[in-house]
Amino acid sequence: MFRDCRFLLIVGIILVAFAGCATGPSVPDPTGYYLKAKMDYDNKKYDQAIVSYKKGLEVKPDDPEGHLGVALSYFEIENLVEAEKEFKEVLRLKPDYPEAHYNLGKVYVKQNKMADALAEFQQELVLNPNMSEVEYFVATTAYQEKKYDIASVAFQKYIDALTKKIDESKAELEKKKNDKAAVESWNKYIEDLSKERTNFHQYLAYSYINLGKLDDAIVNLKKVLEANPNDIYAMLNIGQIYFSKRENDNALEYFNRALTVDPKNETALFKAASVYYDKSDYDKSLEHFNRTLEVNPNMVEAHRLLGWIYFKEKRDLPKALEHLKAIKTIDPQYKEMDELDKLIKFIETSQDNSK
Repeated sequence: MFRDCRFLLIVGIILVAFAGCATGPSVPDPTGYYLKAKMDYDNKKYDQAIVSYKKGLEVKPDDPEGHLGVALSYFEIENLVEAEKEFKEVLRLKPDYPEAHYNLGKVYVKQNKMADALAEFQQELVLNPNMSEVEYFVATTAYQEKKYDIASVAFQKYIDALTKKIDESKAELEKKKNDKAAVESWNKYIEDLSKERTNFHQYLAYSYINLGKLDDAIVNLKKVLEANPNDIYAMLNIGQIYFSKRENDNALEYFNRALTVDPKNETALFKAASVYYDKSDYDKSLEHFNRTLEVNPNMVEAHRLLGWIYFKEKRDLPKALEHLKAIKTIDPQYKEMDELDKLIKFIETSQDNSK
């Protein structure tokens, strides 16, 4: 009797053990393959990572994580066709998968499909509105697509994100002020962020120029000059905006600032000469146009305006002919050749009649 009870007890223990193991059909698990794939990816062994991710997908074919890993690996080895296909598969399986639209957009950028890239980046922002890297790509692709209204908004948001990073970094720098190595590292990081912000103020300014928002453009170009007081292109753009608004004194201020930095800058010389001409200061205009030709003797427009000033304002007909005829030599296909020939003939006739 005792032996039978012991037998029943053993059988009961065995049944309990088997009952604990009986959890139904096993669920396919690609985790082991993914772990190896991620190690290979981190070690830049992208081909091996692809193999492991695909083995994981054999276990679980509709796993967006596996397809994302394959896509990212293909992207790293510049196999853009396969990367595009895999990112699209991720989005088919899970349309709101984090950063899938962003990464597909980066594929399109490399393929120079800017309109498609912009659409993907905008979709990512809907899902992930605080991702500043996406604002960067929205801004730059929209700018290339000449969608300056979209670009200007994104540029400003990216600039704001950079400003926040700079402020946070300065706070960290203050905490580490007694650590020389840390101070150098944080200062370099802040410097790099500041340079990037300055570049984007310039792009934002160009966007505003294309939108006709000239005052906003000036504000951003002046931000560029705050960071780099010798930025000639910012000076020239500010000067040109003021000139287009007929604010000649302001225009001259910036063209002359550019000439202080580079006295032989032909654009600054020509623009300053044009402003003086508009102000009817013909002596200053002649001086700057002639200086322009010292730098670039073949600037047709400078010869044209000099010819006109010498003819109309100074009544120096030989000098006028010298510059107008120079145009015919420099550019035999000059677009207004008929009008030029008529003016030359008229001046020559006037010259003959004055003898």
